[in-house]
Amino acid sequence: MDIEISEFPLFLKKGLEELKEKIDHAESVIKKIEVHIGEIVIPSINELRYVSRHIIDSIFKKNETDKKNELLKANNHCKKAIFDASDAGIQYCFSKIRIFREHYTRIVVTDVIPDYLDDLKQVDEVRTFLLSNRKSAVNREQYCNDCLHYFEIIIQIVKKFDLAREELNKKALEHNKSIIKSRIIIGISAGALAVTLIIGIITILLMQPQ
Repeated sequence: MDIEISEFPLFLKKGLEELKEKIDHAESVIKKIEVHIGEIVIPSINELRYVSRHIIDSIFKKNETDKKNELLKANNHCKKAIFDASDAGIQYCFSKIRIFREHYTRIVVTDVIPDYLDDLKQVDEVRTFLLSNRKSAVNREQYCNDCLHYFEIIIQIVKKFDLAREELNKKALEHNKSIIKSRIIIGISAGALAVTLIIGIITILLMQPQ
């Protein structure tokens, strides 16, 4: 069965054109995030698959109301695809930042990243926003856009932290050497003290009248 788009009702043609732009945008966002996190975002791919299903249904439904409902469903899946990709990207960033903090708990990170504390504060603000609005957001489209916006912010923080690792590793190595040196000195001092005490005790014993 051949289908000519020129035969579509005007509302359907317009709806499909708008949907194409949103699909293009969603694909662009998904690919960008996949490059950052190094893996395919399966939930987003599934959402786009649902979009294609509803597009087909919108074409073959008989009445205008049903066609519009299918376009609306396709549009919602498009938004969900962007949200799922953004959420995957944000969770990836949270994981990277948590590991980073664990790696450098014993050195002064601000010597290498002066605004480190501000960065962590910003990450906490993003986490608070997500926890507060994940289920209660009234405008889901705006929430999806906010998630994408916050991903763009914290992925830059992750990149900054990654670039700082070389210098931080040098500081960590120096810190570890300093600890080992201190332990050796303490060990030697403790040993010397023990020897002094032993000699003192022997001397006292020898000085006792026979």
